Amino acid sequence: MNKLLLPFSLLAVATLCPAAPKSWQVDSPDMRTRIELQLENGKLSYSAAFQKTAPAWQVEASGFQTLIAPSPLGVKTDSEDLSSQLALLSESETLSRSDPYTMLTGKHASLDNHYNERVISFVNKSGTTLEVHIRAYKEGVAFRYGFPGTNGTHTIVAEETGFKLPSNGKKWISHYSPVGTWAPGYEEDYQNGVSIGTPSPKSVGWAFPALFQTEPAWILLTESNLDGNYFAAHLEPDPKDGLYRIRLPETDETYGVHPQTSTAKLPFYSPWRVIMISPDLAGIAENSLVHHLADPCKIEDTSWIKPGPSTWSWLFDHSSQTDYDRLIPFIDLADELDWPYSMVDADWHIMENGNIEQVIEYAAERDVDLTVWYNSGGPTNLVKPIGPADRLHLADTRRKEFAWLQSLGVKGIKVDFLQSDKQGQIQLYIDIIEDAADYELLVFFHGCTLPRGWERTYPNLVSMEAVKGGEQLWSQKFADTIAVHNTILPFTRNVVGSMDYTPFLFQGMGPEITTSTTWAHELATTIVFESGIQHVSETVENFERLPFYVWRFLENLEVAWDETKLLSGHPGENVVIARRKGETWYVAGLNGQDQTLDYSLDLSFLPSGVHSLELIGDGSSKTEFSQSKQLIQKSDKVQITFAPRGGFVATITKR
Repeated sequence: MNKLLLPFSLLAVATLCPAAPKSWQVDSPDMRTRIELQLENGKLSYSAAFQKTAPAWQVEASGFQTLIAPSPLGVKTDSEDLSSQLALLSESETLSRSDPYTMLTGKHASLDNHYNERVISFVNKSGTTLEVHIRAYKEGVAFRYGFPGTNGTHTIVAEETGFKLPSNGKKWISHYSPVGTWAPGYEEDYQNGVSIGTPSPKSVGWAFPALFQTEPAWILLTESNLDGNYFAAHLEPDPKDGLYRIRLPETDETYGVHPQTSTAKLPFYSPWRVIMISPDLAGIAENSLVHHLADPCKIEDTSWIKPGPSTWSWLFDHSSQTDYDRLIPFIDLADELDWPYSMVDADWHIMENGNIEQVIEYAAERDVDLTVWYNSGGPTNLVKPIGPADRLHLADTRRKEFAWLQSLGVKGIKVDFLQSDKQGQIQLYIDIIEDAADYELLVFFHGCTLPRGWERTYPNLVSMEAVKGGEQLWSQKFADTIAVHNTILPFTRNVVGSMDYTPFLFQGMGPEITTSTTWAHELATTIVFESGIQHVSETVENFERLPFYVWRFLENLEVAWDETKLLSGHPGENVVIARRKGETWYVAGLNGQDQTLDYSLDLSFLPSGVHSLELIGDGSSKTEFSQSKQLIQKSDKVQITFAPRGGFVATITKR
């Protein structure tokens, strides 16, 4: 036989001969989670399981419960079907890996990417290979597709990927938006504990992340490690029989400039499909699986990346950044608070009574660094009247602009109106982040996609919006329901990455809007919501009304955390979170309900010894605070009363 024909002969046998169903399994290192891949009748599926108690020594664990029932896998290209008539090509042994790493922003500074993995390769009838990578972690499971080869391209036109959830249970999920001039895809209300099978109110489907409560465990679905080789996905609108299927970006995103599909040179990978799993909500709120699955840091020197709080003038005075005289009070406020940053928003390039160079000089004299706003620009953007625009979408123009900003001493950029999940726009995100790093500029995006692990790979990306936040307070309906909304976010959007919500909102955007939360609730959002730059959005006048002890708390406001613990809570009802920086713990709570809540703060998370606790909570009216101090130990419990839609913050220091 001609040896050159041997591989093709074997391939034909493998493809054409029917075979019994075959499966491949990976358990997490602690035997907590399991992902299983199956090939039957030429089609791929997977399932995910979990057990609540699984000692590491219990090798033959038998208490697994299925959470994701057998769900379809596979993709289609413009010329190949990689979802059917597949045959096994090769299978790897289980690889175990522990990869410690650090984060400059986020919930935890020190993390361990600890997992078990297998790679299984399949081939279709024409000889094209599809890899499926499956991983299991204590925090959940994940899978992705690999497209091996050295020549050619694949254009992905469809995915069969789905997630089949139990029919009984609840979900917290927001619908995707038809992405247009003023409608980014991730700035909608969350459905609050509706039935798992509820269809989306919009034909464009559901958005990630999606939180589900099932009888055995909580599940959160999202994506990670998105690169310029693939689009960002969301979910189809109607989960028939609990099956949530992957949906491509909408055709009309970017006004037709980029294709809906994605095309990449071989070899490349899809993003990881992430399934966080936990018996309790702490395992969801504290989860870092999105960052575990992301590529390691690509920036060699990160010493210039400094998270911190920032003042911001735009929310209550939309044209303040066009007037030197109206910007100065916010720089002075940052100086008084000893905050590192002040944000200069849209249209700063047409400033009156001065210019951006003079503003930068004024701020530098007070040791305050500036970040500045940009319209992402280009042919995918119709919001051209708001600027500076058309300076970032072309590489040469962008790098020239970044060099100029660096020469002025600007420390970061806010980039707005990207508004699409298409591959071409995803590449623009990455190009902006990478070029900004070359000029030592921090980046935060607005009108943008969801975080998908980029903060680990590019730590100069300090935050992303992708949330219905403070900018949406032009609606009385939102102002009335914002307390409930705020208690959902720590279990959904903020789980997957830094969230530029722009918190601390005592009033709505306009005299006719009345917010329903207390001022203590708003103060607590500065800790409950995590963001590498925390844009605290209140007027200078309202800051001046604050009691000295609230002012002192804000002077010491932290934004990047060594450790995070969820102490209690339930989405849509309430949340209490503890975050540690050094030896100091910051505890904050939000009440989302319309009635008083009596809460017992358990301090067992503290180290042994005597600690000093300062508590700032609700006062006798919505606009008033209360303050108390006491010495405590970890065995103590502190009784706290939330006002309706109220909140508290506590600072705990070791004596």
